[in-house]
Amino acid sequence: MTETADPATGDANPVVFEHVVHTRWRDGDPFGHVNHAVFLTYLEEARDAWLIAALGNNRLYLIVRIEIDLKQEVWPNQGPVTVRIAVAELGRSKIVTEEELIGPDGGTAASARVVIVRWDEHERRTVALTEHERESLTIPVAV
Repeated sequence: MTETADPATGDANPVVFEHVVHTRWRDGDPFGHVNHAVFLTYLEEARDAWLIAALGNNRLYLIVRIEIDLKQEVWPNQGPVTVRIAVAELGRSKIVTEEELIGPDGGTAASARVVIVRWDEHERRTVALTEHERESLTIPVAV
């Protein structure tokens, strides 16, 4: 199984999900490469697919923090990118992921640490993850 390293501790976290994202011509910027903001969209697309696969339609959450390190360029229409997601931490209502964007050439284009909270849209507050959700989030998911 593939692993990502937690930059804070150096510990490896097993990847629980991989998702292929196809780049689009419109993703490019005036420099010709994929705009850095689009990297966040690629990560979001993969994260949404993972949460649906792991939690089903009951996946209300909010992003409360994103840290991203941009490492290399990606060019539109050069081929798909792959996003790898590993769970670094589970709190009461918090999910911390380590996410890696792999370019068409196999190199790491970006790495990110994302903090997500489980959210109750009616009460407008965080809610605790259930034991079932905790288990589902740490089991590798194939789509």
